[in-house]
Amino acid sequence: MSDTLNDLKVRDIANLQDIIKRKSKVFSHKDRQVVQAVLAEAMRQVLLRFGFNILKHAQDMLVSENHYANKAQEELARLHLKIEHRAYDAIEDKWRTGLYIYRNDEIVFFSQVVIDEPRLKLFSFTPKYHGRFWSVIPIELR
Repeated sequence: MSDTLNDLKVRDIANLQDIIKRKSKVFSHKDRQVVQAVLAEAMRQVLLRFGFNILKHAQDMLVSENHYANKAQEELARLHLKIEHRAYDAIEDKWRTGLYIYRNDEIVFFSQVVIDEPRLKLFSFTPKYHGRFWSVIPIELR
């Protein structure tokens, strides 16, 4: 018996909840660009592990965006990789907003869009920006 679309959605949401609550790593810093750089590096490592050098393709796209963007999409398809940025507008679904990478239709990487959570506390130096990521492969951040 095959799963319905609703069954798949329920399973995907449960999987993402598990990833976010128990498996993801959170990185916080006072500078938004630092958090974004950490998330970008985590994504770069995952893609490189699966054979896609995003830095090479980014450099090529500066030369000829359309030609190399198509070339990058072809390379991703050949490697059975799919990158999606999902943005959810509904309040109850905003927690699902983020960058997803799939390989053979299985999630291999998730990063939460940088969350800006200003916290007003006296004498507190709590970082303002937070990023969350998870991967099926170990990621080494310096």
